Amino acid sequence: LDQAKQAQSNAIVVFEMMERWQDVHIQALADAITERDFHVHIIVGYRRFFEYAVSLYNQKIKPTRKLAKPTFKIWPDEHANGVAGEHIPPLRKEQVHELFLARTDNWTIHPSLQALRRYQRYFPTSTFDVLDIHRPVLSVFVCDILRSAELCQTLEDQWDVDTSAHRNPSYPVCYDRIAVDAYQQGMFTNPRKQTRSQIVERIATWHHRRRDVPALSFTICPSEAEKQWWLDVSLSMEREPLVEHPQPDKHREAFEQQFAKSFCLVNTTEVLQDEKWKLFFRRIR
Repeated sequence: LDQAKQAQSNAIVVFEMMERWQDVHIQALADAITERDFHVHIIVGYRRFFEYAVSLYNQKIKPTRKLAKPTFKIWPDEHANGVAGEHIPPLRKEQVHELFLARTDNWTIHPSLQALRRYQRYFPTSTFDVLDIHRPVLSVFVCDILRSAELCQTLEDQWDVDTSAHRNPSYPVCYDRIAVDAYQQGMFTNPRKQTRSQIVERIATWHHRRRDVPALSFTICPSEAEKQWWLDVSLSMEREPLVEHPQPDKHREAFEQQFAKSFCLVNTTEVLQDEKWKLFFRRIR
């Protein structure tokens, strides 16, 4: 901040954990900015609740995390504290309260709206905007929020901004299930003692590169009542002041497109009967 002030330039403060900062940290930031007489523009990202919940869940169960459940990191014939390795279960509505417990006391209010309200208390005279990440993120940030016409034109002319929101993929739970079932059926040997997550990464990479292998099908899904619950909750959170112009039709369309892959189990029987998949597993060494 001091360097920006001396140079009479802008300063961008970006930190993923700012959403979860305690009040004392937000107050310290507000004091530091006020002392230097900056004009403050705060931007809060918005992601549809059903996507946010799935992403948070995948982050929580990711086997590479130190705090991940030990039985998600090992094979079914291995044990952690006397408990065998197990499948990673899909997210269900009964898990939502516990899932958000470390972040909020009230999961029924979108986390982005909670963050918006908290920062408004400490920056009452500042400008606030919501960054809708369902549109090309970089384009929205530059064109709609920073309002830089020159850079906005550059983006539109040269950059593939549509992929900018998808460069941090979540843990491939579907491939983890395929790996575990293939392991249990003895479809590949593992003489190098590769970890479960290493094998999962190999499976995901191979499948993404092969154009001649059928797309995965997801057949074991929650009930229609639970599916409707996720949609209703997600739609109810997309409202002012968080979203100035809600788009329920696009919300529903995105939900229908993503629901199976996000909440259903992959059909591993179909996968493991495919000849190309069988050949792939025979070549794992």
